[in-house]
Amino acid sequence: MGRRLLGLMAVLVLAALAARATAEDLYFWLPVTELQFAQGEPPRIGEILDEPGYWQARRQFGDAMAPHVQLDGPGEAYIETWTQLMRWGSAPPAADAQDAGDRVAIRAPGGATVRGRIVFPKPDWSGMETASFELPPGAASSHEARVAFLKARERHFDRLLERAIPGAAWFRHEREATVRELAALGERDVSDRPDLRRMDWDPRMGSPRASGLEASFDFFSGGRALSENLQLDRELRVLGGEAENVAVDSLPGIDVREIDWAPLLEGVDPELKLDALAAAIPADQHALFFPSFAAMTELMDEADRNGTPILELVRARAEDARTRERYQRQLCLSTDALSRLVGPRVIAGVAFTGGDPFLPTGSDVAVLFAAHDGPTLRGLLAARQAAAAQAEPAAEVTQGEIAGVAYQLVRTPDRSLCSYLAQVGPAVVVSNSPAQLERIIRAGSGVDPALGGLAEYRFFRDRYRLGDPDETALLVVSDAAIRRWCGPRWRIGAARRVRAAATLAELQARRLAGDEAGTATGEEVAWTAQGPLLATYGSLAFQTPIAELELDRVTAAEARAYAQFRDMYQANWSWAFDPIAIRFGVGPQRLALDLTVMPLILGSDYREMIEVTRGATIEPGAGDPHAEALAHFALAINRDSQMFQSANSFLSMQGGGQLMQPLGWLGQSAALYLDDDSFWAELVERGMDEQFLGDNLARLPVALWLAVDDPLRLASFLTALRAFAQQSAPGLTRWETIDPEGQPYVRVRPATPDEEVDWSIFYAATPTALIVSPSEAVIRNALTRQQASREGTAGISAPWLGGNFALTARAGALQAAQVFYREDYQAAMQLRAWGNLPILNQWRRMMPGESPVAAHERLWQARLVDPAGGEYVWNEAWQTMESSVYGHPGQPRRGPDRPTPLAAVTQVQMGLTFEHDGLRVRAEVDRDAAAPQP
Repeated sequence: MGRRLLGLMAVLVLAALAARATAEDLYFWLPVTELQFAQGEPPRIGEILDEPGYWQARRQFGDAMAPHVQLDGPGEAYIETWTQLMRWGSAPPAADAQDAGDRVAIRAPGGATVRGRIVFPKPDWSGMETASFELPPGAASSHEARVAFLKARERHFDRLLERAIPGAAWFRHEREATVRELAALGERDVSDRPDLRRMDWDPRMGSPRASGLEASFDFFSGGRALSENLQLDRELRVLGGEAENVAVDSLPGIDVREIDWAPLLEGVDPELKLDALAAAIPADQHALFFPSFAAMTELMDEADRNGTPILELVRARAEDARTRERYQRQLCLSTDALSRLVGPRVIAGVAFTGGDPFLPTGSDVAVLFAAHDGPTLRGLLAARQAAAAQAEPAAEVTQGEIAGVAYQLVRTPDRSLCSYLAQVGPAVVVSNSPAQLERIIRAGSGVDPALGGLAEYRFFRDRYRLGDPDETALLVVSDAAIRRWCGPRWRIGAARRVRAAATLAELQARRLAGDEAGTATGEEVAWTAQGPLLATYGSLAFQTPIAELELDRVTAAEARAYAQFRDMYQANWSWAFDPIAIRFGVGPQRLALDLTVMPLILGSDYREMIEVTRGATIEPGAGDPHAEALAHFALAINRDSQMFQSANSFLSMQGGGQLMQPLGWLGQSAALYLDDDSFWAELVERGMDEQFLGDNLARLPVALWLAVDDPLRLASFLTALRAFAQQSAPGLTRWETIDPEGQPYVRVRPATPDEEVDWSIFYAATPTALIVSPSEAVIRNALTRQQASREGTAGISAPWLGGNFALTARAGALQAAQVFYREDYQAAMQLRAWGNLPILNQWRRMMPGESPVAAHERLWQARLVDPAGGEYVWNEAWQTMESSVYGHPGQPRRGPDRPTPLAAVTQVQMGLTFEHDGLRVRAEVDRDAAAPQP
């Protein structure tokens, strides 16, 4: 498209925007104190924002409880506090302190009295309250007021964008439309404004920010390791619009060397059983294997029942892209009652594969079936295609051939249906992409390498044996797959698709706003029921897969951006690249996950734990495992680590240098456990009661267990510790040895009893462990278990799931822990639920006859969901949408104290093991199968 045409379009856009403000519109920009309030006095918003509670509320809710204005009739209004005005340099000259207060910006039709209300936080931030107002007689509209209104509007949408909540495409459109309106008034220069097709836009991705609870879950579940290694959220920052003049094949990709698998495969059975479908999956693609049709439906059902509530812990937005449902419809592979009845009879195994992991926005995928009865299965799948085509008038059914293999295709222009059906060797294949089908044909015929021939695949299949009754699915992401995802073709293609998605979103928003001027795309735009469609890049519902894009040549700017990404990415590895595997186990009473990432990146967030635990192992039986422990943490200790040596040096200095190696007695593991006791039930009943905790320290059923490697050094350390305490604080403590039934331990307590503070510290030193606790009962029970172990009468302890870190938590511990995290959990879930309200309110104003939730899904292909499974409904009194569970910022409601699926959990076990410079994570969740399912 030529520059003249682009310039003409820009003029038309500016003219259209300037025309939005009709002659009847009036604009006002005045202090809140000049409004006429029904209650008399104006609200003291500034004073509330100066209260100490503001910062706590700000940390919890961000701008969700920010003051705002609602008009009773048509128009728009925004309030800006003095603090905001100062920050943006928009405060008017103040003749006195009164004029330097909060201000309102209003646009309203002329000829009617402007009435509305200001909504602002309560002083204790427990909700919000309102103050009704109307404009005073004689309030004047002016050009300056119009400019001030537009600037306030721009800042309003800036704040919404900063919150990273659903609706970003519309908020960005409204902000940019406001900027262009300011430009039409001569108040803004947009000649050098960045391209609106921002590269950080993704219609179905959440914010990268995470709370403490989310971060902990991410760390110990292994999610952190996956995000560190894949770095799929790092988009290329392409600046410049040069012509495509660089051959993409000339750009060097990732050249970190591969792992030498030969030593790791020594002793592996040459007849190791492998997945039959692995022989048809390209070596540089991910693959998810299901040993049976029943296993596939079992995993999907588990995700439907419990996946969403758990995912709400770790995702920043209460939004569901409905990815699986869209691909099932696209491929004509719904798992309805009929398929569940017939599937197990004709399907022996299933595998899912694809060219990249960008499933929410559009990827080339395929489902491969190992069939008991191939002809019957093909007939059933062909019937599914025919039924889907009959229900969709735009669908076409055709036949064709790829690489000598015949296929049947049903497809609509927007690819909402796109299903290729073919037989590739013994596998029946359904794919949404001709490029993907061709790759499977080439791998299945031996032309291209297949996943089944990779050494790393054999390593993972040796670790996770096929036929293990605990396996429901196995995901394998090969070195070659990650290498390709991080290569120039895929990274540049992904960046182009992000910019195309932003263009599609802007087209959708402009048409929704009634602005038909469009935006420059470089190609013709077709409109479908799902919105705009670009011939090259597809739609918001399904973008053209990267594998199908023509990317033989790229721009110099794209080449520079990729080179920068590559250099930074490769700096994360020192010796080899990293394949990944995850095994899932799903059963009515147990869920299991086993993740292997090898190696980790150099700057991994796990590096401190690796340093502390490297070379050490938590042995079976270490840490005093016992059934009475509600929660049990165990950690391996590397005595050569810098942290350990620093602790040694510190204690040596504190002891006056009497001991050169004060911790030389310490073994290679430590543990902390919480025993079952009525204390926890009382704590749960009382909530987070600090007074209760202070009054019951002596009852706290907690113990620290430290492995002993040298009993003589331990004796010297304890003797020196006692001498140091008596010398530095003589007469303040009393040390006494208690020896019931030949099991001695020591009690340390204040020399002068205090009726208000009754506390003691108990410790027991044995040849194998040092145990410390504020509870005498905990110490005595631990000694009894040690005696039983020495006599051989103790039960055999199950091994810890991790060699470097391990955790076991039972139902009672989860209930007790709820006391500590439930307020954070409540705030996080409320914030997610309320994050959907601004855009839902917008759709209700614009489309009053349609459900705002349905309208958002129709426009942006993502459903806004309540984090606790509730609904979004209209609150007439407050003139806002609200969550049926969490309410709205004006009237918050308390939701569940924990995700519903956790109510059935009876035990959680997790473990981390650092091996081969990588990480293995194992997790098991036991649950009550009879508990009600969500």
